Amino acid sequence: MVKAAGGAGGGAADGLFAAHDQGLRACDKDMMMKFNALPLLILPLLVSACATAEYRQEANICQALWLRTIPPSYHDKLVEQYRAVQRPTGRSVCITRGNRTVCEEKMRTEYVPYTAVVTVDRYKGERDAEISNCTLQACVARMGNGECK
Repeated sequence: MVKAAGGAGGGAADGLFAAHDQGLRACDKDMMMKFNALPLLILPLLVSACATAEYRQEANICQALWLRTIPPSYHDKLVEQYRAVQRPTGRSVCITRGNRTVCEEKMRTEYVPYTAVVTVDRYKGERDAEISNCTLQACVARMGNGECK
């Protein structure tokens, strides 16, 4: 695991933050403890649609910093996925018009599991949380609010 930057003994990440903004190095640990990982992971999705130019600028700077601090580590992972398959029920519906009969077999949808290989970045969640936290702190330090407005 990579420790969050800031506070006492932040290490290499502190140096990266110093290059960005002196105010970001003094990270309030109590404030970090109040944040849950889930809201931090959802925050970029919610804010990206209506983000200000200043917010996007800070997010891009933080993303560059944290991509260097926690680089992607891709690996293949086996996952179970499902595909929809139409299977006959054994029943059919027949319609007769004049001397012609047309039958249509009734079908049902079944979801069949299969194993697929997907490539995932094992550090994406942790890095995205750090990027969100960094962006929030940068906006508060620069603009006085978390939205950079």
